[in-house]
Amino acid sequence: MDLNLLLDHNPRAFFTHVALFVQQLGNQANLNLFLSSLRNEDVTQSLFPNRDDRRNERTLPEYLHNTPAQVPVHSSLITRYSTDQLADLAGNGHVVDASTKVNRACEAVRTVLVQQQPKLLYNPMMLAILTTCVRSTPPQLAEALELIKQLREHERQPQADEHEPLAISSGEALEYVIFLANVDRLFDVALGLYDFELTVMIGQRSHKDPKEYLPFLASLQQLQPPALQRYKIDLHLKRWSSALQHLSELGPEHFTTVLELVQEHHLYQQAIRLYSHNPAQKEHLDTILKVSLNTPRQSSLPLMLRSIRHTAITCAKVATFKRPAWCTLDARTWMLPCVPIVKLAIGEA
Repeated sequence: MDLNLLLDHNPRAFFTHVALFVQQLGNQANLNLFLSSLRNEDVTQSLFPNRDDRRNERTLPEYLHNTPAQVPVHSSLITRYSTDQLADLAGNGHVVDASTKVNRACEAVRTVLVQQQPKLLYNPMMLAILTTCVRSTPPQLAEALELIKQLREHERQPQADEHEPLAISSGEALEYVIFLANVDRLFDVALGLYDFELTVMIGQRSHKDPKEYLPFLASLQQLQPPALQRYKIDLHLKRWSSALQHLSELGPEHFTTVLELVQEHHLYQQAIRLYSHNPAQKEHLDTILKVSLNTPRQSSLPLMLRSIRHTAITCAKVATFKRPAWCTLDARTWMLPCVPIVKLAIGEA
């Protein structure tokens, strides 16, 4: 059975009674299986296209329809909805958008789980909460790793209440997230959190060569001050806006590097905001911005035409080779879309 049917058959009923749905599943393993099976598709249309579909019964209220497809999960994982709001999902509204189905389901389930136990570190459904983060589109990997960091930090502190142990260890939580997500992507996300210990833990569980990533991380750790360290990490991850932010914190002696970064990645507006307190540097940035706006950008069309011409000439030459009779039809078939370009190329050759 396709578990998407549990939601797609009647989304209105699902979102109205999502708390009851979580309760009836019985355990965390079943809930994780359901969340992992979800996909942005209405299976009542793709698998059962001739089904009598009553669209007026498959609607969501206005406020959920207007929520963004990428539902933000805060570092504290405090959800935006209350149980009462989830119950209001039975109201009249718009037809469910299948392209955002997974995000909406994950948000609804996470709301119920968090409200059942607001102390997240002690929540017995911790793995299911992590599943809702990883299964979002795009995956909320940073939020999942932030929660693992909280578990790790709590493990290092004296237990305030020995009668209420953590729901899961940080190592177990990390192993689970690695199982669900791409480990190389997790490595970059952990590095982007500027947490070297967590990055090493993920690297040890990946296929990366320690002889490569350990010296790289060591060289970053040696950089001082912290703003320079974060700037280098942002450059490595190609997060240009964040790199500019940290570079601006290093002082006026790095302003030349700021100008190079701004011009290369067109970060003029952000740079002007960052240096609004410094009239001289802001004036310099304004001047560079005016020059950039008045300088026509080089068109990529000539390069594109040269590439097409080269491909067409190659196709024409291949077409002139002597081929066995059995492959003549095949050659003509794949050449048909290129005939106009080939004729032009032959005329120019």
